[in-house]
Amino acid sequence: MRDLYAFIGRDLVGVFHEVGSDRAVFEYSETWGETPVSLSLSRHGQADPRAGFAYLDNLLPGRDDVRRRWANERGLGGIDPFTLLASYGEDVAGALTLSVESDLPLREPAPLFEASIDDIVARIAALSRENASWVDPRAQPRMSLAGAQGKFTLARVGDQWFWPTYEVPSTHIIKPPATAHPGIDVFEHLTLELARAVGVEASWSQRVEFLGQSAFITERWDRDEGVRLHAEDMNQALGNPTEAKYDHTKVGASQIARLLNAHGQAERFIRQLAFNVAVGNTDAHAKNYSVLLAGTRAVLAPIYDTLPVFSGPATRQLSRCQSVERTVRRT
Repeated sequence: MRDLYAFIGRDLVGVFHEVGSDRAVFEYSETWGETPVSLSLSRHGQADPRAGFAYLDNLLPGRDDVRRRWANERGLGGIDPFTLLASYGEDVAGALTLSVESDLPLREPAPLFEASIDDIVARIAALSRENASWVDPRAQPRMSLAGAQGKFTLARVGDQWFWPTYEVPSTHIIKPPATAHPGIDVFEHLTLELARAVGVEASWSQRVEFLGQSAFITERWDRDEGVRLHAEDMNQALGNPTEAKYDHTKVGASQIARLLNAHGQAERFIRQLAFNVAVGNTDAHAKNYSVLLAGTRAVLAPIYDTLPVFSGPATRQLSRCQSVERTVRRT
């Protein structure tokens, strides 16, 4: 069976031990503090091994074709979380870095490769042509993002872009326009703007052009001035596998609200839920709500991945948001 060492910064948090085909136990380091890896992996006591495996699986793309491509590009023997994250786990959602190297913080820093404007344009164009092409094999980035839509990450340092490494975390996520859904990048950006206008904390985004290639860019809310912040999505927090994200019997609003109520975050979640219902965000599954973890505190992350299907002027959207929020509160 295999191990993955989990670090936050240069500190060892613990080790994921593979104990079955879909089981993993997380063993905390004796020197680690109170911040849990996940709300489903208690700092004290024994967690369900299925939750440990699910935590890792949720860090990877949800599409098998993307996973197979990643495996082929590195010559890996499988698409399971332990295999893929051993090669792609140095920059993932939240603060963890995952590695087969127990002495990772002591190694020589990985080479830092600048992402030139031409490199970025090539990435955008490649993803626009083939949605499974998430990584650039020339740069060999050791990063992973969850989700279904093609995307990649970059680290902004001063006025330059770089490919992320363990030592230099990614700071932005870039999504090329989706050919199957024209204009989706415009709607996602405007809906995040609308969220802030109605008092819902939201990720910061913009639409930009690189040599005529447009893209949607969002600042990572799990990064702060080049430092990784620990976070997890609600699928991970409830210990559910990736495919359960749409299963309302396992990760419905009531389950999420009950879990967040213990941390004083249920009201903030209701506001986000009301907003998503109001704008018809059909992508508002369990992986698109997250919490930031610090010590024994869990704080709901800003809203993100807002993909509306309702049309109409912003004032109508605002009215709908307020109406839905009142309804949710009553129920």
